[in-house]
Amino acid sequence: IFDFITSNTALALPLAPLVALCRARGVPVCVDGAHALGQAEVDLTRLAPTFFVANCHKWLCNPKGCAVLYVDKAWREGKRVKPHVISHGSGVGFLSDFVWDGCRDYSPVLSLLTTLECWEAMGRQRAYKYMRDTLSAAVQVLQTAWGTEVLAPLSLCASMALVRLPALPAWEGESPVEVNSDLACSLQDWLYEQGVEVPVKCIQGTLYVRISAHVYNTMQDYHALASAVLRMQNFLLTAARW
Repeated sequence: IFDFITSNTALALPLAPLVALCRARGVPVCVDGAHALGQAEVDLTRLAPTFFVANCHKWLCNPKGCAVLYVDKAWREGKRVKPHVISHGSGVGFLSDFVWDGCRDYSPVLSLLTTLECWEAMGRQRAYKYMRDTLSAAVQVLQTAWGTEVLAPLSLCASMALVRLPALPAWEGESPVEVNSDLACSLQDWLYEQGVEVPVKCIQGTLYVRISAHVYNTMQDYHALASAVLRMQNFLLTAARW
């Protein structure tokens, strides 16, 4: 199983050689594209994974409840992939097996065509360029404000990146702050209370924010994030001195 784009570290993996390597050795490959649709071009004919799964509500901005399942023809014809829930149409064929699984609201699926038409109206490449350019500018804003760096070069990212948070002040004299996932969650909650929605990640003992750049984001969003983090740093510094 490979991520198309990793969630925790926001890295766009080099899938083509990885998938080709596995297929050459007869290893089935499942690509998790949860963050792919709406953030990167997805060409399943060229990539040729055994399986591809993705949701449509994240970057693609479709209503929740619509997802994508791709299964290689050889696996479909051999009936080697079956749904956990069966209903009318079970056993009739691959599509019938999966398309109807009981009492489901199909309006998110029916809305997908309109969502795709919206993307075509915007122009996918135009949207992707705006997102990449905005991400690059946002990283510069945060690095300048905090004096920190990114987890990985932007050449390894799509429209998300991890930027290191500035150092936190020590608590209780010389005792350092224990940097872990619990602290990351607490800082994320504090930022949310300040009106800033951003994931805070703890990667190998270092705190980062995972920023995203979509078509609806503007530079004002990242300036607000930069200021909120500096306020948080000052708040913790005051508490430590007290």
